[in-house]
Amino acid sequence: MDGQPEARHSVHEHQQLDNIMEELNEMDMSSGGWLTRFKTLHHVYDHHIEEEENEIFKKAKDAIGGDKTGTIADKFESRKKTELKLVEKKTEEALEE
Repeated sequence: MDGQPEARHSVHEHQQLDNIMEELNEMDMSSGGWLTRFKTLHHVYDHHIEEEENEIFKKAKDAIGGDKTGTIADKFESRKKTELKLVEKKTEEALEE
């Protein structure tokens, strides 16, 4: 139960990010509205990541225990790098179009 409100909030933010990305996919990138919406996405994303890394993950650690072997941290960092590379690739592809 401890952490459930935060988990619900996190799920809501994930949905909000998905919705904004769908809107962006349907908009013309050359429009001023697209850039405004993208800035909103960037703000919501940064806020979400900060909350997860500074609050949610700490509560999860308390609930499930420490990562004595570093396995969870290693997997997280690996996945994070993979996701960032995908973002960079998609950004480059979008700029080329």
